[in-house]
Amino acid sequence: MKSFTKDINNRLNYIKDLNKFRIGYEFEFYSNMSYYKTLESLNQYLSPVKVHGFRKYHSKFKPDSNNFKLEPDYSGGADMVELVTGPIRYQESRIYLTKVLKWMQENTRTDERCSIHINIGFPEKSQFKLENLNILKLILNINEHKILKEFPDRKHNIYSKSVAKLIPFKNYDFTDVSPSIIASSLNLPSTKYFGINLNHLTEGRIEWRYLGGKDYQFKVGQILDAMDYFIFLTSDSLFDNFNNYDYELLQEYLDKNISEYKTLAEIDDFISLYPTIELQVDKKPLYETLSTYYYRFFDKLYDLISNTENLKECIINWDTLRNRLEVVNADVKSTFLLEGYDFINCVIKDSTLLQCETYTCEVHNTHIDNSIIQSTEIFESKLTNCRVDQFSLIVESYFTEGILDGEIKGGVLRSGILGKNAVISSTTRILTEDNFFNIKKGQVVSKKGNKKGTIIKK
Repeated sequence: MKSFTKDINNRLNYIKDLNKFRIGYEFEFYSNMSYYKTLESLNQYLSPVKVHGFRKYHSKFKPDSNNFKLEPDYSGGADMVELVTGPIRYQESRIYLTKVLKWMQENTRTDERCSIHINIGFPEKSQFKLENLNILKLILNINEHKILKEFPDRKHNIYSKSVAKLIPFKNYDFTDVSPSIIASSLNLPSTKYFGINLNHLTEGRIEWRYLGGKDYQFKVGQILDAMDYFIFLTSDSLFDNFNNYDYELLQEYLDKNISEYKTLAEIDDFISLYPTIELQVDKKPLYETLSTYYYRFFDKLYDLISNTENLKECIINWDTLRNRLEVVNADVKSTFLLEGYDFINCVIKDSTLLQCETYTCEVHNTHIDNSIIQSTEIFESKLTNCRVDQFSLIVESYFTEGILDGEIKGGVLRSGILGKNAVISSTTRILTEDNFFNIKKGQVVSKKGNKKGTIIKK
C-alpha cells in the first residue's frame, strides 16, 4: 500500500487537505468476552469517549466524536458485533483507529466475514459537498487490485463487490464518447454492498468497504495507508476536473468491455469459447432454434457469464414461455449481482442473488434477496424478502421479512411470516422486538403445531 501514499505525500498542502475531512469507522468482530464485559472494556480503554450499547441491529443512535456505539451485526452470524464511531478530525481519527485495532488484537477474533468500513466526509457546515463528487472519475481511478492484494478475503466478497461494472458499455459501439454522457448513464446501485457505498453522498459521507478479512486487526499500517488512499481519491474526484488521463482510462475500459461483449454476440462464437456449456431453448439443444432465439437472451447470457467466476460444464436453457434463463447443474460463484435467473441443481457459493429462483440447490455464504427458494439447502447466508418452501433447509443463516415455510437451524430469525410447515430449531435466535441483550432462542415448532400465518415482527 505504500505505493498509494507515495503520490499523496507529494501533494502540496497535504496536511491542510486532510484536515478538511472527518473520518468515521465501523469495526466488525467477535469478542472473547460477554457483550456487557466487551462494552465495559471499551469504555475503560477509550475513555473519555463513551461507548453506548444497543440491543437493536442498526440502531438509530447517531454517534459523534465523543460517543460511539456497540451493537449486533448479523452479516457474520449471531455473535458478530460492530463498534461504530462518529466523524472525527483526521489526525485524531488515526489515533482512535490505532487504539481500537490494538484493543481488538487483545480481546477479539476476526474471520473472513469481518470487515472495517471507513466513512469519509466533511463537517456539517463545510463548503464542500460530497454530492458533487465525480463518481465516474472516482471509479476509473481506484486500483481495486492493489487494495485486495493486501486484503484478499475481501476479493469477490458479497458485501464489497467491485464498482468497475457500474460503468455502462453495452449501448456504445465506439469509444469516442463524452465522459458526461457515460457519467449520466451510470447505474448507481440501490444496495450498499459494493467496495464503495455511494448511497450516503447527500448525507455528507462516502463509505469504503474494501478492507477486512481474517485477522485484519493486525494490519494497522495497511489500514492507515488505505485510509489515506481513499481520502486522496475522494479529494481528487471532488476538487479536480476530468482530465486527459481520466479520459484515457475511460477509453481503455470501453475498448476492453465492448470488445468482450461483441466477441460473444454470435452463437457460433459462444459455442467455440464455451464448449462445456450446453445451450438449450425449451430444453432442446437444436442449433436452428438456438440461432433464432439467441439474440433474445444474449444480454442475460452475457451478464451471467461476465458476472460469474469460470462458469463451465452446465446447461443454460431459455424458457420461451417465461422469458427466463435457467442455469442447470452449475457451480456458481458470482463476481457481481445475479438478477432474474433460475438455478436448478446448482451449487452456489459467495454470490449475490436478486429476484432469482432456486430448485434443489446447495447454497453457501450468499446474499439472497426477493427470491423463491424451493427444495434447497442454504448455509451461512443472508435471506431478505424471500419465500422459502417446506422442503428447504436454512442453516446458521440470517432470515428477515419474507415467508418461511421450511426449516431453520441455528442462525437468526429477525422477522417474517411463518408458514404452517415452518420448523424453528431450539438454537435459532428470534428477534421478536429487535432484542439483543435478552435475545430469545427459538422453540421447535412442529409441522402440525404451527398456526398458519404466524408473524415474527421486527
